[in-house]
Amino acid sequence: MSRFVCFFRHGIAENKEVVEEDFNRTLTSEGRKKLEYSAPILHYLINMEKEILIWSSPLSRAVETAEIISRSLGGLPIIEQGFIVEGDYDQLLSEIESTTKHCTIIIVGHEPTLSTWVEQLTGSLLPFGKGACAGVQLKNASEAQLLWFHQSKSLKNLRVIKDNPSNLLAILLRNSLNNMLSFHKAFLASPYDKENVHQLRVHTRQFRSALNFLKPLLPDNVYQDARNPAKELFKQFSRLRELDVLLEEVELICNKEPDLLEDPEGVVELISKARLKEQRRLIHSSNQKKMRLVFAHLYQWVESVEWASLILGTEDLSSFVKKRSKKEHKKVAEKINQLDYTDIEAVHHVRLKAKHYRYVLKNFASLSEQNKKALKKKQKFAKILQKKLSPATDFHENILALHSFMHQELPEWLEKDLLTLIDYETKQLDSELMHLQENSTDLI
Repeated sequence: MSRFVCFFRHGIAENKEVVEEDFNRTLTSEGRKKLEYSAPILHYLINMEKEILIWSSPLSRAVETAEIISRSLGGLPIIEQGFIVEGDYDQLLSEIESTTKHCTIIIVGHEPTLSTWVEQLTGSLLPFGKGACAGVQLKNASEAQLLWFHQSKSLKNLRVIKDNPSNLLAILLRNSLNNMLSFHKAFLASPYDKENVHQLRVHTRQFRSALNFLKPLLPDNVYQDARNPAKELFKQFSRLRELDVLLEEVELICNKEPDLLEDPEGVVELISKARLKEQRRLIHSSNQKKMRLVFAHLYQWVESVEWASLILGTEDLSSFVKKRSKKEHKKVAEKINQLDYTDIEAVHHVRLKAKHYRYVLKNFASLSEQNKKALKKKQKFAKILQKKLSPATDFHENILALHSFMHQELPEWLEKDLLTLIDYETKQLDSELMHLQENSTDLI
């Protein structure tokens, strides 16, 4: 399923005593005013880079709320859904399943339906006041995680904070840490779930990218005080992610080329045992304590930095973000123009640069006051570049991972199978690099 759902209760509406038909009750002027002030904060609570759908109950007060949300997000279309009024949970899951994978769905509805649905999905019973919203990450119909919940008042407070750029930087970094901590907890609860490891590394990389982007504002000792523990946290899960990717690739090869290896089950078992060993290291109490200290340090660091005074030293935050983003774009473009496609390390480096630039656009675009169309073009450029360079770097990482087993004392046939896989991945890598070189103009 893998979607993000924002459940949003309609704003303050006319009293039942005033309007005879419940269906026709509309928002009061106070209700509209509060929503128009708080709804724009959704820009910072949902991923604006992904497809966003707005579903509304057909009741007037819900549709009006959805319209305000739509305008605040750039005029997105609204789809009225009868099942939201009816509270049909099975229909909810069915409709979500029919959407594009990884999209965001904003559902505008009523009580007690919204709190019931969120409880069924996450186990958390939330007191949805008028204008309240909750963000839920769905993996499937039985696995969902509550990421955040805001009453109307706290959304209003977030808007006040948003209007102060120095506070916004702290919020951005804190939210990134919240995501990292959330996926670390998810990993500890379900260490066999590869996606938890992947998402933990993605969000850690996003935090590190944000740090790097803000580096010119920070004294070097302050920057290093966060950079080093964040880097250590990322490295902690590198081996596990490496083995997860390798396992997927080996299983794919075995299905595609069933006669390639002498003992495919033995190879899978070897890698699986290595993964289990690494998993046990990461969930050991001593490592958990170490990770708790890292997270505590990073949270404390975010709170201790005097963001307001740092920003006062620049022309203004918006100009800083705009100039810095332009510089990052220029770096990536120059790297592409100078790229030697026979050098896999150079290709890997450019991919990381593209990934970093993509995260920068995601985290800081709202502060740069860039044209929305131009911003989307840059986001698309970074995403496509990262995607096109990924296969080559994945083959390279798999080769390195396979070589890491060669120092062990292994049965002759197992060693032979590993060498066969290394040769297979090397040929794939060479072919992919040649393909990149032949189509290099497509990357610029």
